[in-house]
Amino acid sequence: MKFEIKNNPWNFPYAPKAEAEFSLDEDGFNIMLRAYETEIRFVNDGRNLPVYQDSCLEFFFSPFTGEKRPYFNFEINPLGSLYTGFSADGTRAGSGPVAGELPGDYFRIKSMSKSDAENFSGPYWEVSYHVPFEYMEKFLPEVNFRELKEITANFYKCGDLTSNEHYLSWNNIETETPDFHVPEYFGHIKL
Repeated sequence: MKFEIKNNPWNFPYAPKAEAEFSLDEDGFNIMLRAYETEIRFVNDGRNLPVYQDSCLEFFFSPFTGEKRPYFNFEINPLGSLYTGFSADGTRAGSGPVAGELPGDYFRIKSMSKSDAENFSGPYWEVSYHVPFEYMEKFLPEVNFRELKEITANFYKCGDLTSNEHYLSWNNIETETPDFHVPEYFGHIKL
């Protein structure tokens, strides 16, 4: 499934084209994200660093559809530096990084090298990764992720400290200021 990340809810002047692809396999979710930019920021190089400050693409999702729903957030920059978060209560205040190191190939991240990033001039950059069912089940053991028929989710493109600050989403968000931690604005994805 393909998704365009083109909503600009807070009307920032810079709004690069961005897109996402989502698919399932027998072990989990496959995410591919692409942003059409000619200039990128990639300062944060490591796990659970504030990659939203860099050129960043994000995937937030929940297996639930109620008002207060737990959600996962995956935020990644061009180097493949991944921030993994979880909110048990479905709020920004309840969200935090998932502690502990995971094996480098656990999420099967594909991204550009630092050398490629330093020489980048466009037309786009992309990253892909895999979210294993076993990872999700550690947080929500009551959910059988293999049998889900639908999730709620949103895809984002941002860059808080880039030369052109921006905040885009696939599903529109109606908050006064930029905020992606709002599961009430997640869209529905049939599996």
